[in-house]
Amino acid sequence: MTNKKTLITLLVLLTFVVGNVMAQGRGKGKGKWKKKSAEERATLLTKRMTGPLKLTADQQTKAKAIHLTAENQMTTLRADKKAGKLTKEDARAKRKEINKTRRQGIKGLLDDQQKKRYKKWRKNRNRKGRRKGKGKKGKAGNDNDNDNDNDNDNDDDNGGK
Repeated sequence: MTNKKTLITLLVLLTFVVGNVMAQGRGKGKGKWKKKSAEERATLLTKRMTGPLKLTADQQTKAKAIHLTAENQMTTLRADKKAGKLTKEDARAKRKEINKTRRQGIKGLLDDQQKKRYKKWRKNRNRKGRRKGKGKKGKAGNDNDNDNDNDNDNDDDNGGK
């Protein structure tokens, strides 16, 4: 009887320990994106889209410039928010505007076939983010899978975060 109680107690304890370890692992990498320089983030973003969109060397150079501009603005935005110069709502609105401008710039580089790939690629990336619980689109009925420029995506992959 005592062995059964001990065994059950150990199993319950082990379950809690494993659960805590797993929960901590979910945040792995969180915040690393923001610690990279704007140049590093722009390079990574450009590399991430080069394969799926089949960007030419010229398009890669221009895409990196667009990403670099946006990432520099994001860095300034984060600093202003942290310094209290912007409210959370103002920062969110500014971030959306930066990302909208970024998307429009990228779309301006692409030919018609690449624009189709871009739309599909973004849609798939958004789905992956929601599946992993990274998206903050969770308001019922506000699932913006269409590729309009008012969508709620977060191109800085920091979960906008």
